[in-house]
Amino acid sequence: MNPDSSATDLVLAAYRGAGTEGDLAAIAAHATAQAEREAPNLPPAAAAQLWRQVSATQRSLEHVPEAVACGRKAYEIAPNDFGVRHELALALFAAREFSEADPHLRWCLARRPDLIYLQQALQNAGRQRAAETLERHRRSLLPEPTSKVAAGPDAGDTNGTIER
Repeated sequence: MNPDSSATDLVLAAYRGAGTEGDLAAIAAHATAQAEREAPNLPPAAAAQLWRQVSATQRSLEHVPEAVACGRKAYEIAPNDFGVRHELALALFAAREFSEADPHLRWCLARRPDLIYLQQALQNAGRQRAAETLERHRRSLLPEPTSKVAAGPDAGDTNGTIER
């Protein structure tokens, strides 16, 4: 079977219930390869939508790095398309790339403030960034562990005796 990009969603839906993880991964890989072949021959808006669709497919299968890569391709083509920015924001959020997801979430919310889940995602991204910043700061304040091996076998360990 060699579905074109418009049929891939239908094939994926059919396999979700009866297929294996391997089947789903093969369909996702096929969708990406198909987009690589089709996108250069499409008008920019259609190419961006194709990459957005493949990103959503990859994200739905929890193939997050692939989803981000496809979302970035769509964004390069159509940076002012709501659907493209929306998908890229969701893929970056799934990848825990909160700092990079933030401006895309904000851009989408400026256009669709009614999307409560985007508001929640933006709040969650802010909390995650703050927690990561706090953890980096905490680590920077901790003393580096010393190693007896690096300092030598007798360094700091005299067992109550003085060796000469």
